[in-house]
Amino acid sequence: MTDHKLGKDLSINLEDRNVFVSNEKDELFPDTEYFIPPNLITKIEYGITEDQLYKLIGNKYFRERFSFNRVLPKRISYLNYIPIDKMVNFNGGNSTIIRNSNSISYHTSERMTAAFYFYKNRLIYKTIIHTDNIGGKTIFLPLTSKEVLKAQPYTPKSLDTTNEISGMNYWHDAKYYGFVNGYLIENINAEGKKYYSSNVIVGKHLHKKDFFTRNYCMLYAYWEFPDFESDLEKSDYHKFKAKIDLDFEKKTGYWSERVNN
Repeated sequence: MTDHKLGKDLSINLEDRNVFVSNEKDELFPDTEYFIPPNLITKIEYGITEDQLYKLIGNKYFRERFSFNRVLPKRISYLNYIPIDKMVNFNGGNSTIIRNSNSISYHTSERMTAAFYFYKNRLIYKTIIHTDNIGGKTIFLPLTSKEVLKAQPYTPKSLDTTNEISGMNYWHDAKYYGFVNGYLIENINAEGKKYYSSNVIVGKHLHKKDFFTRNYCMLYAYWEFPDFESDLEKSDYHKFKAKIDLDFEKKTGYWSERVNN
């Protein structure tokens, strides 16, 4: 999975800010949150384009959007991988406004995080985390994806590692994006051990919590594991990818006119 040529210096020319840090909070923009109503998210079907997704949702208030320079075998769960070249994340809460004579306050208990995964500009998978706060405890609601419900707690160097967006392996994908798009560069230390470092100068266009920080560079992602390629073979990932690549060529499946109209 390594390619030293990808480590070119992109620190000066960040052309597509929308792809890089998108709507994440920085010095120029506030945090962007948008709660996708449950009755709407159930209507989002596979095979639609990114533009169609925004039309269904009614806006582009995504939290982050990553467009990969190289296809990522995205890990959905153990031995379950799909090819993706783009991902879009929405996150938000359903707030209740409480007014009194002196102030206005907002209370948010129900929250929705949705990750949409695209391949060749077609939606091929989505992961949903739908929760509510009941009695001080976070409860998963029925729309939550099964891979989230079955996700294991974080364990260092485990194939079941998760992050604060539990079950989505989010930082693994952010790190991959940073690597293949040239923001992280691979190095070898004196003992011959591989590690990554930031290839981008942190400046006003970049947010200090993003993947290029030391934390992201050091954390070990599933696509770096020595058994990653063998897991892809066991999961029939290559067969699945070949099948949908053929659909793309023949304009069938997710790429058929019937699905896309």
